[in-house]
This record gives sequence, structure tokens and C-alpha cells, in this order.
Amino acid sequence: MTNRRLLFVCEDLSSNSVGRTYCLWLLATHLGYDSQVVSFKGAAGMWGPLAGSDFAEACTLLTVDPDDLFWRSPDLILACKPLPESLGKVWQVPRSTRAPVGLDVDDPDLEYRISVDEPLKQLGKSLLRPRQTLRFRRLRRLARSLPTTVSNPWLQDRYGGTIIPHVRSDLGAGRPHTSTTPQIAFIGSNKPHKGVPALRKAVAQLQQEGFTLLVTDTAPADAHPWEQWTGPTSLDEGLRLLSEADIAVIASSDRADARGQLPAKLMDAMLAGRAVVVSDVPAAPWGLAGAGRVVSADDVAEITEALREFTSPVVRQRAGEAAREVALQSYTVDAAAEAFAQFCDRVIAAGR
Repeated sequence: MTNRRLLFVCEDLSSNSVGRTYCLWLLATHLGYDSQVVSFKGAAGMWGPLAGSDFAEACTLLTVDPDDLFWRSPDLILACKPLPESLGKVWQVPRSTRAPVGLDVDDPDLEYRISVDEPLKQLGKSLLRPRQTLRFRRLRRLARSLPTTVSNPWLQDRYGGTIIPHVRSDLGAGRPHTSTTPQIAFIGSNKPHKGVPALRKAVAQLQQEGFTLLVTDTAPADAHPWEQWTGPTSLDEGLRLLSEADIAVIASSDRADARGQLPAKLMDAMLAGRAVVVSDVPAAPWGLAGAGRVVSADDVAEITEALREFTSPVVRQRAGEAAREVALQSYTVDAAAEAFAQFCDRVIAAGR
């Protein structure tokens, strides 16, 4: 292990964007690095799932000027997301006092804000918000010039860099697959791009066959008897619920704010040995690596068929074992640590 000093600059401690920083912090901690996490946003408190964790204790909400980042004398500053409150703040620090800078890109944040693949929307945003659009375009150009880690190949195509997928500590396989009335788990928030409405419709068609649905968000007004809405949970509680479920579904809709995401709950489900269904929105199929079922986004009939295929506990056990094997090879802290260490070494050496 090398005694590196890493400073992670997170976009917002109170939003789910901190989840990716948590993954990188796990890698740095495993490698024995002296790691600190700072942010200029997050007055509302730590993002719920990580509140009270060891990671939360390593985080600091800054109220000082970005110039004061050099107080901490890191060997490497890693900006988490190419956004104004992370990379933008780091780039304000004078170069004479700034450590080498790397960047991590884990979501299509700028692509969505600029509407990169939608020319008409891009033009509209340029006309309606010219200063903001120009700022995002400058950040994107800067991001593509920096040494970068990305969470998946979709983002690598746009930013280059080294793929460091989301990682977790291995907690072992979850409950053995024995039930003939499967419980389906959606661990996450019911946001528009998550595809929960299509999943709910699919489960409604299967509820007479004994299927039930668990969602870790607040119950809507039209919640059904076969649905269990737990409300938002901690990371540990979400992992427990997932380990006791039979099938995990990542049902992302095919929208600009979903393409290029790699939900960390996919890694959680695979490590727990769950049968997994994902939609064909990149980069979830890449992450699943053939160890589960891929369905067309928002296609209720396909989702229903895929879930029905996992009725048998024998089939689920086989799929869960395959998913866990992929995850152990790619998505644990041990599996990704060396690649992360090599990236840090390269950036620090080049900075010197």
C-alpha cells in the first residue's frame, strides 16, 4: 500500500451523486490512502442512505473559498462529476497551489444538461439559457482534456479514461432461492426515469400468481395490496431487503437522463445472488454481462414475461449464482482496487 493523500471534491453531499464518491472512497480506503471528501453543497445533511456511516464522518462541508483547498496538501484532487460545484470549484484554485487534478464521470450529467444528442433541444437551451449552456460546454471541453475515470463504456466513448465500475464490499450471497411466490425488489427512488410505472403494471399482471413488489420509496396514492412501499431507507437496510428478495429489477426508461447511467443497485443485486432483470438502456446490460434478463425499456409485456421466467427457485438460483460470479470478478473493492491505484499513480506522476 502507498501512503497517498487524496482529496475528493463532491458535487453535493445531500444528493445521490455522493453515492459514486462513496465507491471511490471505498477503493482509496482499501488501498490505505489518506482520503478526505469535501463539498461546497450539502447544507441539508448527508444523503439519507449514507447518513451515519463511516463515509459520512470522512466528509466535510466547506464554506471557504476554493483557493483554500491547497491547505490540505493532497497528492491528488479528484473532482467527482464535471459540474460547476465540483470540477468548476477545483479549477478556480490557482495552478501554483493546486495538486494534480483527475476527474470522475459516472452519469450523463452534462450530456443531459446540454442535450448533446438532441440538436433541437440543444439549440433551444442555447437560446433560453445562453450563459448556463456556455458554462456547461466549457466544462465538457475541460472534462474531456483531463485524466478521467468513468463508470461504464457509454461514458468512456464520450470522455475516454479508465473504467472503474461501482464497487461494493462483498457481504456474501443473500437468502437461498426457495420460494415459489417471488418477491420483486426495486431498491431506489421512484423518479420518472427509473421505469417504476411499467414494473408496477407487470407485477399487477402477475400478482394472482403470487408475485409481490417491494419499493424503497414513499407509497403513492394508488398503491396496491401486493405492493410494499417501505419509504426511503439507509444503504444497509436497502442491502438487507435486497438480500431477502427473489428478483431485482432495474427498469430504467429510455430517456436522456437515464442513458449512460450504471445504477449501483445492479452491483448490489448481483453480489447478493439475486435473479436480475434490467432494461436495455445503456449501461445496465453491459453491467449485467449476460447474467440475467434484458428487456425493452417500458415494455410491460416483456417485463412480465421475464419475471414469469424466474418463477422457479431453481432457475433463480442458477441465475443468481451466475450474476454473483460476474460481480465477484468485477464489482468488488478487491477487483477494482489495482486499476484505481494505477490511475492515481499515473496522474500524480504526470503532475510532478
